[in-house]
Amino acid sequence: MRGLEIRAAFALATVAQIIDPDTDEMLMVVIDAECQGHIDYLNGEALPTMFEDEPVLRRAWKRGHRDGEYSAELEACPHCNAGTGNPCPVHG
Repeated sequence: MRGLEIRAAFALATVAQIIDPDTDEMLMVVIDAECQGHIDYLNGEALPTMFEDEPVLRRAWKRGHRDGEYSAELEACPHCNAGTGNPCPVHG
């Protein structure tokens, strides 16, 4: 099931934060959820069911999804890919 591994890692990271507030495990889980959002955009997938009821994972996934959308926009932009070295008038 898509998102299950990240959701399980989220549960473990939540416990790890209680034991050690300085742990960075939650950051790693959030990054994984963002990456999943990016990949899901490219594959045309919706928010994983496993993320729906967890705001942290849902927000991270949506950030990644938006990033995937923006990356696709840049790849398709003729100004960004003109090869002139000049900044794109649309994207900078």
